[in-house]
Amino acid sequence: MSLILSDVRFGYDEGTAPVLDALDLTIPGGQRVALLGCNGSGKSTIARLLNGLLVPQRGRVEIDGLVTSEHSSLPDIRRLLQVVFQNPENQQVGLTIFEDVAFGLANISVPTGQMIDRVHQALAAVGLDLPIDRPLNSLSGGQLQRVALASVMALRPRYLVLDEVTSMLDPESRGHVLESMRRAHRSGGVGLVQITHHLDEVEDADRLVVLRNGRVEADGRPEDILGDHALLAEAGLEAPYRWRRSPTPLPAREDHPQEARLDAALDGVSIHYGAPARWRRKHRKPPTGRPSLDRASLRIGAEIVAIAGRSGAGKSTLVGALKGLRRPVEGSVALDGVDPWEARRPELFDAIGYLLQRPEQQLFAPTVAKDVAFGIREDPVERARAHLAAVGLDPDVYGERSPFELSGGQQRRVALAGVLAAGPRMLILDEPTAGLDLPSRTQVFRQMADLRAEGIGVVWISHQLTDILGVADRLIVLDAGTVVASGDPAVLLADPQLRAANGWPLIPELDPGVEPGEALRRKVA
Repeated sequence: MSLILSDVRFGYDEGTAPVLDALDLTIPGGQRVALLGCNGSGKSTIARLLNGLLVPQRGRVEIDGLVTSEHSSLPDIRRLLQVVFQNPENQQVGLTIFEDVAFGLANISVPTGQMIDRVHQALAAVGLDLPIDRPLNSLSGGQLQRVALASVMALRPRYLVLDEVTSMLDPESRGHVLESMRRAHRSGGVGLVQITHHLDEVEDADRLVVLRNGRVEADGRPEDILGDHALLAEAGLEAPYRWRRSPTPLPAREDHPQEARLDAALDGVSIHYGAPARWRRKHRKPPTGRPSLDRASLRIGAEIVAIAGRSGAGKSTLVGALKGLRRPVEGSVALDGVDPWEARRPELFDAIGYLLQRPEQQLFAPTVAKDVAFGIREDPVERARAHLAAVGLDPDVYGERSPFELSGGQQRRVALAGVLAAGPRMLILDEPTAGLDLPSRTQVFRQMADLRAEGIGVVWISHQLTDILGVADRLIVLDAGTVVASGDPAVLLADPQLRAANGWPLIPELDPGVEPGEALRRKVA
């Protein structure tokens, strides 16, 4: 039993270099293998080749002897191997948690009693403690990712391919998911193929495979790969803290003006999901249930403000209120002192650019260049090229490609370029570095610092605590829709009560006395 890719070649566009070229890779059954590499190195392409969504242009892909290019083998292949992709919305098939997780079980005629038990077992395995009749459209991005993982784990496949499944999760949820993966591997003998940019997640894998230029650059034990700093640097990767002699320096803060291009504030804002506010006012019905955002107040100027909290804490709801996507049922929004809702001027919200948690949802044009240029009135071609270059994408290489054929990380950068091209006076970034390699993350951080230096405030949702520590001017912590803390990131991230409440691990950068490896031991303990 094994997964075999033999002399595989695959490219998305004629006339461009193939994503994979002469790739040979064998993964024995029951083995846990991590695929590593920079954005565009072919990791997600391999995932799609393994379950038959893509067929190699040359070579052969086999799943326990079944060939993916043979159409008649696909039903058996997809019973053996399941994939969880970066974007859980792409895998949703139901309206509620139960419908989504049970869908695959219903398709293979699992009896109702067993189906309910397996749904509950799968949800418990990923640490998702929510009513099974909860609508999917009420869940956060991190919660949706755990539903997607539960839906494939419920099928009990022989192989599980995980494409950046922890990228949207808070530290505690990430720990739940990683432990459920390890448990499935140890006790169930499930073969795991894990795609990630977070190398601390794969220190205990059986093998690490580094991809570069469409081929296997390195294949070996974690201790050999993680200790090779030159190899990782060339591949756009960074070793976990305990494998580095010293932490990689984060971009330095620079002075920024006191006067902001846009002053934005929320004052006692509450938001409820469910019946629209207009319907409730008409029928004189008060909001019911716990609000998704509960009397939140904040003010944003020319600064980088990070927002952190558990999955479902209300982070996306808060920035949605700031952008005008949800009208508060209580409280007010002020942009330069004017409430767009009360003034009946919703166009005032246009001053705020918004990069969604799933930025591929913002892409629509046939080419990358046209997508970025959309809405630019003066000199659109050259300005689009400049914005692509600013996010680290060569316009000569990517400009004429379809945005839908790019990797998840590349799509994220295209969407960011398009938002910046509109000339916002404030910018909201919802997990902008999820799925990005180290050079791309650094590019985003520099872009944020440049915007702040121009007087443009940046509101940034992130679960990456070390990034927040090195980049943000201020940290706002949410819990159950309430702002529970606001202040200096170093002070809040070191606070033992906040760390315990949010499941945050020890951050070595906050404690210079921590020896390499000690942080990991404390986290495990």
